[in-house]
Amino acid sequence: MIVAGQDRITAASYDFSGRRLATCSADHTVKVFDKSNDNWVLNDSWRAHDAAVTSVSWAGPQYAPLLVSSSHDCTVKIWEEVQDESFESSKRWRRKHTFTDFQGPVYACQFNPLGAQLQLAAVAADGILRVYESTDPGNLASWSQTTELPLLNRPVARQLQSSFALSWAPTPSFMNWLAVAALDDAIILRPTNAVGATKSKYAIAADLPGHQGLVRDISWAPTFGRAMGIVATACKDGNVRIFYILKEEAPELTVVKTFGGAEAKVEDEFEEEKAKETEKDKEKEKEREAGHATPDLVVLEDTTMNTDYSEKPKHVEAKLVMQSDEHNGEVWHVAWNASGSILASTGDRAETKFWKSVFRGSYKCIAEVSQ
Repeated sequence: MIVAGQDRITAASYDFSGRRLATCSADHTVKVFDKSNDNWVLNDSWRAHDAAVTSVSWAGPQYAPLLVSSSHDCTVKIWEEVQDESFESSKRWRRKHTFTDFQGPVYACQFNPLGAQLQLAAVAADGILRVYESTDPGNLASWSQTTELPLLNRPVARQLQSSFALSWAPTPSFMNWLAVAALDDAIILRPTNAVGATKSKYAIAADLPGHQGLVRDISWAPTFGRAMGIVATACKDGNVRIFYILKEEAPELTVVKTFGGAEAKVEDEFEEEKAKETEKDKEKEKEREAGHATPDLVVLEDTTMNTDYSEKPKHVEAKLVMQSDEHNGEVWHVAWNASGSILASTGDRAETKFWKSVFRGSYKCIAEVSQ
């Protein structure tokens, strides 16, 4: 058993290897544990904020040990491990930067696990999603805000209950995409990367429909080798929901060699493109039928390297594939395993349920753990 805090634990995060665990709690502290053989050993514990800590996240394995934490004190902080400091000294993790742009408690923050640059996103009670990028990998105090995207028409009144959450897509086919929850709405955001764009570099790609209460948590599954994305949500209405995120890819043009009497065929992902045939192609076909034996090399330029298809996707669909109220109460958290094959969810009744796809996208609760 891990004793992670003296107060309510608000969030926990494993690093990429699964052998390090960071927790945060309402007593303003962050704790880090290292796995040694079959035991978890306290690395360090320190007072990270001046109010309850709401989330904690590890940077990817390509970086030095880094943590980011958010709090009700309206700040987000970057922490770096100092190997020379002693364990359990409250000095082993050093604050490298503090973000103070938020006009309310910060509910969630997370490093991008796959970004080419060190990048993090945060969402606060002011209803604004902010994305930051490191401008100098050697200086963790140097950051640039690249996105400031309002999610609400107006901030939530202080006396009302609110909830915000976010999750980066940990899969190459959705590089730099985000799943974001704001109150009772959940959306998928795609990067725009427009030349000369304004500060906002994200646009809504799809809505995740059906929520009848505050969306408490959202989690994007690792789906390496799969073209679709999988996103799960935890909702106050008592339901766990799983969505498939389906998108049409940019057309991939193929270089095709044709010789006299052979048929030229260019494969394209979109059906409407397949149905098209230019007048030039028809003329070439007539020449082949006439018996011309001269080799004809058809080279089609692949423009995917200089065309930004994220600017104008044909279609993005969020398909609800599971909705379950088996928790019999409010659902608070959802998280996927490293392969994206099993989902864990927790609710009001101090129990954790595990879900797995059993047949053609249908999900079933395969195990339950209660305290």
